[in-house]
Amino acid sequence: MYESHFGLAEPPFSIAPNPHYLYMSDRHREAMAHLVYGIGESGGFVQLTGEVGTGKTTLCRQLLAELPADVDVALILNPRIDEIELMQAICDELRVDYPDTPTVKQLIDVLNAYLLQAHSRGRHTVLIIDEAQNLTPGVLEQVRLLTNLETARQKLLRIILIGQSELREILQRPELRQLAQRITARYHLGPLTRREVNLYIRHRLHQAGCDRVLFSRGAAARIHAFSGGVPRLVNVVCDRALLGAWSKGRDRVTRSIVSTAVREVRGDTSRRWVKATGWAVGAILILAAPVAAYTFGWLPERVDHQVRQFLSSWVPRVEKSVFASGIHALAAVGVALARADEVTPRIEPRHDLAGEKRRLSLSATEPAPVVLSSIPLVDGAALLERLVNQRGGRVAALRQLARIWNVPNDTVFDCVGVGEFGLSCLGAIDHWDELVTFDRPAVVRLGESGTTDVFAVLRYVIGEQVVLEVDGDRVRLERDRFEAMWRHSAVAFWRRPPLVSIPVDERSQSEDILWLRRALNLEGANYGGSTLSRVEHDVFDTELVDALHSFQRRYGLDERDVAGQVELVLLNSRLGYDAHPRLVY
Repeated sequence: MYESHFGLAEPPFSIAPNPHYLYMSDRHREAMAHLVYGIGESGGFVQLTGEVGTGKTTLCRQLLAELPADVDVALILNPRIDEIELMQAICDELRVDYPDTPTVKQLIDVLNAYLLQAHSRGRHTVLIIDEAQNLTPGVLEQVRLLTNLETARQKLLRIILIGQSELREILQRPELRQLAQRITARYHLGPLTRREVNLYIRHRLHQAGCDRVLFSRGAAARIHAFSGGVPRLVNVVCDRALLGAWSKGRDRVTRSIVSTAVREVRGDTSRRWVKATGWAVGAILILAAPVAAYTFGWLPERVDHQVRQFLSSWVPRVEKSVFASGIHALAAVGVALARADEVTPRIEPRHDLAGEKRRLSLSATEPAPVVLSSIPLVDGAALLERLVNQRGGRVAALRQLARIWNVPNDTVFDCVGVGEFGLSCLGAIDHWDELVTFDRPAVVRLGESGTTDVFAVLRYVIGEQVVLEVDGDRVRLERDRFEAMWRHSAVAFWRRPPLVSIPVDERSQSEDILWLRRALNLEGANYGGSTLSRVEHDVFDTELVDALHSFQRRYGLDERDVAGQVELVLLNSRLGYDAHPRLVY
């Protein structure tokens, strides 16, 4: 209905699990890594859970689209079955013949014979059960028994259970402890962050053929507040908001349009007097709190004395009224907060950034790339055809990227495989400027309308040309041609700093906050940015937030009170803590 108005090829916010619209946030990449691990040589039994609408089924569809040629899959979509029906469904999916009115033993015997034959031919067999929270305890026990189908060296059947959060609770029951103990990898898929919701909206619009920013920043923030970051709810309200903008003849979705859409999605029929009542109650509570603090003597004696002096210097006569008491208490709270920072105890340094920098050998960086003229210039369509014929999948490209980092590629099935080598995956790269800023080789998704998406390694960017690595060969493309083929999805490796956890924010441990303060202070001193007056201070205070915002502005990032993966990657690069292969020359 609104597609032509916004220049869209199709509705971008359908709730159907279409892999073409899958946005790979950091959490979705980690979830996919667990699924890919489940079909690998070392895989066995994987559990993926998540709240309703977080994208589990879409991830499953994407996994099926990216499976290597040597993998056979039995996909069970209707888990409301008994033990015999489960075995029959598996055999039907794998095209295994079985007797009429079979017993469970007969079905296991024919399945075991098939799996042994498939193993002898070098093939892997995977069982995927979606909506697994609906499996009965009896069927779950039968699933456990299927893990006994094995050779002396490995399992014959890899199993992936995908379900809602209730699946975790079910598998914690005492009677299912044997099954729970056999699960080799677990992951719970959480909702999108506020920044990711914005990127998610832009990604789906781009996939539908629109590169304009249709949703204002305030609109995206309102969508995140309503949806809590659940993609399905984002889709529902975005679709309704686009319809609302079209009906008003608007070219952009504003916060007010989204608010109207949210009320319609909720079926909210409340009237203005309800909202006014809420504001009135809130105002009364706000005034009551400081009045109570003053009346009942909850303020510290020292602060109370300072506030009295302040008021006496500015107010000739402070009446003993409720209003005056409220002002008095509010001022006291302000003084208390202002002075809280002064009494924070100092701690000893736990990280030596300068020492870390000295210990890292910057000589590990690679030499300049080969001369462009020695690399064949290829046609984009021919390259895509070659990648399709070679089954240029994501796992093969990640292994190629691992070789660039000197990681043994036989250990890599996804991001999980590089962790033991001190590397992490940098996902959700969906803009050219981000690729250039991060300055690391990346696995990129390529495709065009009507073609199958494939993957390759973006090795170098040299002027207006790019160099790709395809099955060990290097080819080059004009940058404009590459950008036309790129699906705005990329993943790179990076070496994370010595932090307890990422991201770093006000809830982080002291040593992580200290590391961030020192890093931002050193970066600011080296590159003309903000420096901190108190570097050895383990509090995520206003000064640290200001320095972080200054850093984010310099690199075109959204200002936020958290140092996430993106900020830490840039800090690593600017300060030379991460000796890494370069992308841009």
